[in-house]
Amino acid sequence: MRRAPATTLLALVGALGLTACGGGGSGDGGDDYPSRDVTVIVPYDAGGNGDTMARAIAPCLSDETGASFVVENVPGAGGTIGTRRLVEAEPDGYTVSISSNSPTVITPVTTDTGYEFDDMEVVALMYATPMILWVAGDSDIETFEDFAEASSSEEATIATPGANSLQDFATRALVEDGAFEARVVPTDSNAEIARGVLAGDYSAGATAVSLDYLPRIESGEMRVIAVAGDSVPSYLPGETQTLEELGYGDALPSMSIEVPVVVPAGTPEDVQDRLTDLWRTCLDEPDVQEGVGPFLPETFRDPDEVTDEYKELEEAIREVVG
Repeated sequence: MRRAPATTLLALVGALGLTACGGGGSGDGGDDYPSRDVTVIVPYDAGGNGDTMARAIAPCLSDETGASFVVENVPGAGGTIGTRRLVEAEPDGYTVSISSNSPTVITPVTTDTGYEFDDMEVVALMYATPMILWVAGDSDIETFEDFAEASSSEEATIATPGANSLQDFATRALVEDGAFEARVVPTDSNAEIARGVLAGDYSAGATAVSLDYLPRIESGEMRVIAVAGDSVPSYLPGETQTLEELGYGDALPSMSIEVPVVVPAGTPEDVQDRLTDLWRTCLDEPDVQEGVGPFLPETFRDPDEVTDEYKELEEAIREVVG
C-alpha cells in the first residue's frame, strides 16, 4: 500500500480544488489511464544513461497503452531543474521522470532545491549499479589493501562525480570509517575522473559502472579494487573484493547508483499502480533489456521497498551534513 506523501500546501489546495471540480486535470482512473500523451522528463542532457534508458523503454510503453510516451530532456543543476519540473507538475500521471537517486534524494538534503523526496512517489526502478573504487590498470596498486596501505604513507586523492553525488558521500564515509586515508576531490563528470585517474592526476576514482567504462575494465585499462555491496556483479571481474567482505559494507545504507521512475506526490494510487505494471511489463521485454544494458535489476523491485531504502539514505545524508 502506498504511503500518504507529505505535500506542499499549494499541491494540497490544488488537489482539493480538482476534487471539488469533479477531478479536473487528473480525470483518468487506472483503467482509463493513459488517454493522452505522457511526458517523460529526463533531468539530464541527451545521450546519457538516463536518456538512453528512457528512449529504450518509451516505444514499449506506447505500444502497451496506445498513448505516446514523449521523452523531454530538462538538464541543469545536477538534475534538480528537471526534478523540480516533475514535482511541480499536475499529479495526474501525465508527467513522470526517469532520474537518479542523487537529485531525488541526496541533493534536496544538501541544497535548497525547492523540493524534497516526500514531494514525489517511486513507481519503478530501472537501473542499479554499485559504486566501484578503481585505479589505473598500470598502477602498482593491485588490491584495496594495497591502496589503503599506500594511502597511509603518501597523499592519496579519490575523484568523485560531484560534491552532492552518492559516490562523494560514500567515499567520505569510508574515510571517516578508517577504510583509507585520502582527500576526496569532487569533479564534474565521469569522463574527467577517467581522464584524471588514467593520467595520474588522481590516485583513484569512486564512480558508478557506466557503459563506456565496461570495455576499459574488461581490457585492464581500469582496475577495480572494490565494489559496494555483498556480491560481485557479472559484468565485473570475479576476483573483485566487495566492501561488505572488507568490513565497510554499512558506510551508507545504500551505495548503489540507481535510476528510479518517479511521479509527483498526490498522483492517484491506481495510476501509480498502472505505471508500475507498465514498467514491470516493459522491463521484461528483450529489446528494452538490451537498451537498458547490464544494469537492469535482476528482479523487479517493489516501489515501497525502494522508497524505504531512499528514506534511510536521506536520513543518513542528513546526519552526515549535520
